Amino acid sequence: MGSDYIQEINAVIQEHSGPPSDCLEDLSSDANPDTNAGFGGKYVYLVPKRTDDWQEAGYFVRVQITDSPIPGGTDLAAGAGGKYRYVSVLHDKNNTQKITKAVLYRKPKSDGAVTPDEAARIGFNRVSEDINRGRGGDYLHVVYAVTDLQ
Repeated sequence: MGSDYIQEINAVIQEHSGPPSDCLEDLSSDANPDTNAGFGGKYVYLVPKRTDDWQEAGYFVRVQITDSPIPGGTDLAAGAGGKYRYVSVLHDKNNTQKITKAVLYRKPKSDGAVTPDEAARIGFNRVSEDINRGRGGDYLHVVYAVTDLQ
């Protein structure tokens, strides 16, 4: 069996455009998976680490926006200035809900944030907090699917 679950989502910083082949796809109309798109700075892409062991899989995608860097974290707004932005996957071996797939979804501010109903229409059942909250520009969410193993 293949790698059915997402264990981590890691930010990859590049000096040049061109996403890694394994980064999270952006399902929006402009299809730009750079989390820094429109803000200058470096090119930042989210790359999932997959596992076939459900006990290593995550159950929730957390977005953190802070005034100070998080030691060991990779800032999704690298080089753009402003607040620091991070995505992490939470784990609990006793939680039977596990992340199986994830994508980015970007929407113009004028269209509102991504809703759970929109996520469901494209085959997902969870929506992260807005990565661009307080930054201006488009809404940007990790939209993901969680499967309950019970």
